[in-house]
Amino acid sequence: MGWLDRLIGRRAGAADNVALERLRDLSQHHQQLHHRDPETEVHEDRLSVRLRPIVPLPRGRQRRSWFGGYPRLPGSVNWPMSDGAPMRFLAQIDLGELPTGLWGGIGPRSGWIGIFIGTRDGRPAATVLQLRTLAAERISPPLWRAEHMTRLPFNDAPEGFVLDPPDWPVEVIVQPADAPDLHRPRRARFEDPDHLPFYGQVMPDIGRALYQPHDWATLKLLIAVLRNQAQHRRDQAVGVLGRAAPRKEADDLAGPEVILAEADEAARRFADLDPDLPWNEETWRPFSVLAATWRKRLHRRALDGNEPLASLASRVANYAEGLMRCAEREDRTDRDAFRKLAALRDPCFDLWREIRGDARLPQGTVAGQPNREGFRRFRAQQPAIWDGYAQRLHELHAALSELQVELGVQGGIATDTWFGTVFGQGMPPTREEGAKLVTVWLRTAQLLAREAGGGNQADAASTVARTELVRADSEDSRLAALAEQAAATEAAGTAFSWAVWQPRIEALRPSSDAAWRSVLMAWQQLRAFQLGRAYARGEPLPDVLRTHMLARWAFDARYEIGRMGGPPSTKAYNGRGEEDRLLLLEMPTSTLFGWGFGDEGSLALTIRRDELRRGDFSKVAAGIMA
Repeated sequence: MGWLDRLIGRRAGAADNVALERLRDLSQHHQQLHHRDPETEVHEDRLSVRLRPIVPLPRGRQRRSWFGGYPRLPGSVNWPMSDGAPMRFLAQIDLGELPTGLWGGIGPRSGWIGIFIGTRDGRPAATVLQLRTLAAERISPPLWRAEHMTRLPFNDAPEGFVLDPPDWPVEVIVQPADAPDLHRPRRARFEDPDHLPFYGQVMPDIGRALYQPHDWATLKLLIAVLRNQAQHRRDQAVGVLGRAAPRKEADDLAGPEVILAEADEAARRFADLDPDLPWNEETWRPFSVLAATWRKRLHRRALDGNEPLASLASRVANYAEGLMRCAEREDRTDRDAFRKLAALRDPCFDLWREIRGDARLPQGTVAGQPNREGFRRFRAQQPAIWDGYAQRLHELHAALSELQVELGVQGGIATDTWFGTVFGQGMPPTREEGAKLVTVWLRTAQLLAREAGGGNQADAASTVARTELVRADSEDSRLAALAEQAAATEAAGTAFSWAVWQPRIEALRPSSDAAWRSVLMAWQQLRAFQLGRAYARGEPLPDVLRTHMLARWAFDARYEIGRMGGPPSTKAYNGRGEEDRLLLLEMPTSTLFGWGFGDEGSLALTIRRDELRRGDFSKVAAGIMA
């Protein structure tokens, strides 16, 4: 008697036999799902899918799966949030287009999944929404900005520029394991005989129609890039003048010349160490304490130099995280210092989130450079706010620096954790390595002292900076007036004519050929994303421009193919490492969409097999792949 018979506990009648048979069928199906042949599963999991952007776009084709753009969400579905901010929409995939053999045949095959990315506690994170139907398009609350998983071209974007990735339909292609793979690594594009240089690697000739603004949007973008370049030169001049100004050193802000004297003394003391002393934490401790003092001083100098607060907060949070990982890796978790460190980690990340979400603070970067001038003005206008954040950051960093000494870790934490200084290195593994490190400290201190000097060179630099400041201010003022004139002309309904505006642009071009080249190359890169969005939305483009861009988009699409199922193309270094996880989606860094993951890497989303079997997408893990 089977378990169903024992459960019912009586002889089934004719009518019950039908229901009983159905229950037995259901039971067998359940056992097939949960007790499968491992060899069969491995074979089935080798079937995968490629998601390739369709170029050119077929007009009239129903849009079922797409990358970028906006999601189509029911009104009852809230926009996903993480780290106190809205997540970024990445893709919406029609599950009905996926083959039945994908992921070994498990997972839903109806409806859609909407994929959103962001960070949780500073790490990559994803939210996947399962949607039964397509609803109205939902405009993203946070349009993509330069600081959110975007590629380097946006470092040259003017303030306020947002990347609105094109909503590009993708075709779902079954990829058998024994067939040539459609997916190609991005690095292979350089070996392709049809390789096209990136947008910013070609010098545009503004005398040709291909490289000219063709509507009001592209003209206003060119003016904005010109203004951005002028403001960038202005900020550089202000920075030179600020560094040249005499400054009184605070008690805890000892200058580079003090660090140099101490580093020189440390080198002498290390050379005089008794060779019979054992190489251990106690021998290294005086040097570790000195390095901690230097770290705290340089951090204080970074605050005094008006470094963007969010950038410093990010480094402090990652300092805490890096120390914890080192301590865990080196089995130092039983120390009291580790317990103190564990208690400090969350406050570090909380402060980072608080600063990042404070709308009162200036933008962190301008033209890809730290916005020190913006924070200098903010500090002068809102000293209480700045002092409050600066004091908390300094106290946390100082505590972390001291805990590093107590932990005695041997390093292995990212360099930027230490604000670009080698003084954050942990205890060297050998005396010989210690001698090398102390020598590097001395050379670094010499470099810092040399940079802090100046004399006649500083006076000459100040003179040049003052001249450049006046010129940049004048250019910026005239460009602001030109931007207002363009906006008013467009609002009046006047048709765009480059012949009218070209002389006005030429009159305001930078005097330096190098600066003008920089403007045109940055504008060309940013315009490419404007054009992609316009094309995907069905807006007309001039024939010469459309033909040119289609060739570029088609080339990009060859190397920017998404993957679902099968093994990931490379190792994820920031995701979960549990076994029995399936590749839900791998998305590469993309020129077409403007998003970037790591150093030209990919974003990998994985899901546990049992969760996918239940159709539960609530615990999808995200990782960046090198």
